[in-house]
Amino acid sequence: MKIPNYLSELKIGDFKKVDFYLPSTFLSVHEVVTTHDDEDSFTQRMFNVVAFHNYDFNSFDMEANILSSILEKLGRKQSKTLAKISSCQYWFDKYSKIEQEKIEEMSERCGGKWYFFPDQRTEIEDIFCEKNPDLACKVLPFSKYDLPETSHLNRYATEIIGSTDPSDFDENPNKKEDN
Repeated sequence: MKIPNYLSELKIGDFKKVDFYLPSTFLSVHEVVTTHDDEDSFTQRMFNVVAFHNYDFNSFDMEANILSSILEKLGRKQSKTLAKISSCQYWFDKYSKIEQEKIEEMSERCGGKWYFFPDQRTEIEDIFCEKNPDLACKVLPFSKYDLPETSHLNRYATEIIGSTDPSDFDENPNKKEDN
């Protein structure tokens, strides 16, 4: 489905005013970061994607649809060097209970991340790469890169570098307390 021009121009916050439910479809809004193997280093691109889903889609169909929308927006040339996609879905509270359950199931499965290193793909990445041989065609197996096992690019990283506790980001060492 072609996205109406006005939707593709909106910022994430502007979707507060948008009705997500249409007669035969509903939409989802995603902030996307793609990571690419661009010869000398890994680079990232950031953009927003709007995906439309049929009401009878299950969580796997929705995931495939979101991934398809991301790849379409990314374009053929940039998809050749695609190593990873990270996405954040917005406006969860705008969905009915049925769609919320599908989104939660999808999130449990993929966590909003898709990896295109040949040695780190799951079923859905394999399906997309089989249908489009150019997708990630310039990306080597993760094991061939000189990257730490704890890299965010490693699907199987067992350790997270840095803090994930939100309170750690609230404290500013330069902030002075008023007495």
